[in-house]
Amino acid sequence: MENQTQSPQEQKPKKKRKWLWIIGGIIVFIVIIAIAGGGEKKETTPTTEKTPTVYSVNQEVPSGDVIWKVISVKDRGNKLLAKDSQYSVIAKDKISSGRFIEIKLVVENRGKDLASITTPKLLDDKGREFTDISFQVMEWIPENMGFYMLENLNPNLPKELIAFYEVPTDATGLQLKVGVWKPQLINLGL
Repeated sequence: MENQTQSPQEQKPKKKRKWLWIIGGIIVFIVIIAIAGGGEKKETTPTTEKTPTVYSVNQEVPSGDVIWKVISVKDRGNKLLAKDSQYSVIAKDKISSGRFIEIKLVVENRGKDLASITTPKLLDDKGREFTDISFQVMEWIPENMGFYMLENLNPNLPKELIAFYEVPTDATGLQLKVGVWKPQLINLGL
């Protein structure tokens, strides 16, 4: 009978294979657990989700230190008439395939430092976003009113501003999105 003892050189490859099988098994196990666990979706209940507050016209809307208040909203139709502009002698009617929306606001910085604001966006119930066109319709902005682009507000000095938007005829559920760092929505009732 032959002696079946193995030399130390012959035992090393078997030990290496054994460790490779153990490590490979652990990796496969981790991958299986990750795949099985990754398919689960955590359900959130409506009570844990925070619904954004939607404000109304003539309501103070805080966004950081800046307070926004829509004081009037007008659907001006598809025509801005020259006779209604501050330069009626030289102005020409402005016509849209959609309609013009005029929004007047009072904005106040209630903080201690200078605050900057940008033109609010107008949103509709179809998820479309519209930008201010006041620069294109300056003739219809009253002389005592400011209009947006980028406005700096000194503390505690309210400013009355105006914004014009051009929207498609099918735009409904209009909301004004005000504020930069803490945006808020104002339901315009249109």
